[in-house]
Amino acid sequence: MNKKVILLLLVSFFLATGFTSEYNLEVDENLEETVNINILKEDFENPNTKAPYLLNATQNAIMDDEKPKPYDKKIKEQPEFTNITLKYTYTPEEFEKANYASTCFQGHTYLKKNNYIYFDGFGEFYCLTGKEVKITVTTDKLVMNHTADNVDGNKYIWKIDADNKDNVDVAIQIDLTKNKNEKPKQDKKVIGTFKIVIGILIGGTIVILLIGINKAKNEAM
Repeated sequence: MNKKVILLLLVSFFLATGFTSEYNLEVDENLEETVNINILKEDFENPNTKAPYLLNATQNAIMDDEKPKPYDKKIKEQPEFTNITLKYTYTPEEFEKANYASTCFQGHTYLKKNNYIYFDGFGEFYCLTGKEVKITVTTDKLVMNHTADNVDGNKYIWKIDADNKDNVDVAIQIDLTKNKNEKPKQDKKVIGTFKIVIGILIGGTIVILLIGINKAKNEAM
């Protein structure tokens, strides 16, 4: 099988699967972002794909005019498509300036307050290429609220395609100080008081039983 046939099969495979792109965010103490984008040549020719927004989103991880921070970027050029992989690890404070998350949504909100973070990307989604974009947030931390289409274990998943790209809502609130399966801490004072009450009840029951036994013995004599 020659190289032209292999290339043709590869391109046909991507065309058949619709070039699904993926945005993955792993949340722990920091936020590790991995973006895998498959872009057809026709996506740049079609104004509905908002290609300029997508190109801007892939330039730098941090939007900062004075100190922009570049992605760890890998680009694979093919005759019919381009694959771009972006990676960056943010602190919870840095994610406010995350370029892809800010550029690809018509509107967005990000809050880092006390022990939790909150993100909401809403309105039109500008970075759809191919069939769909799959957004996955993976975390073992406590998720307080979310609008995910699907939850698979510790993965919160949204899918954006031509049917819903004009009005999306990708929102999630995470408590960074608590794990998902962490048992709530019990108040030691409450536990101590509970033990005392139980002790009194058990002691009182024993005294009552002893009195009843003695009374029965006295009546039998």
